[in-house]
Amino acid sequence: MDFFVGVISPDISLHDFIEEHLAVARFCVIARKEHPLINCTSLSQLRGAKWYLPRASAGYFSDMEKLIFPDGKDPTCSVLFGDSTTVAEQLILNEDYLFVGPQAMLTIPHLKDILRQIPIKEKIPNGSYSLIYRQQQMLTPIAGLLINEIRAAYIELMAREVR
Repeated sequence: MDFFVGVISPDISLHDFIEEHLAVARFCVIARKEHPLINCTSLSQLRGAKWYLPRASAGYFSDMEKLIFPDGKDPTCSVLFGDSTTVAEQLILNEDYLFVGPQAMLTIPHLKDILRQIPIKEKIPNGSYSLIYRQQQMLTPIAGLLINEIRAAYIELMAREVR
């Protein structure tokens, strides 16, 4: 792998890598706009919901389940773990799952009119996105070009969020 773009946390060792911070993304609980729990204001009201959560053994997402269910889950609760936003989108839209994801997902043209943020009072930690690549390995020219495109896209995304 030439490089990685993702959410980074302080408990991941990066001593052999170069890390370039790209952006901080606000995370929230996302559901389809007609979800029966769309007006809930607390995570405790969502204990019995169906959830699709990112899978991780370390880092930002590793404590997500503890954050969402500090007092445990209801017996009716269902949690699926995965790493695909495409799967998340389908579960949200077709199966009434909830998803913890970047607020920017709510601005994607084909999703902005069908997804909503659930207005919970608890704060979901922001995600810090970084670009990571090996210190001792020269990037291929095509990887370098792609990294430049990714940097430019993040700059444009952050400029849109400021407006």
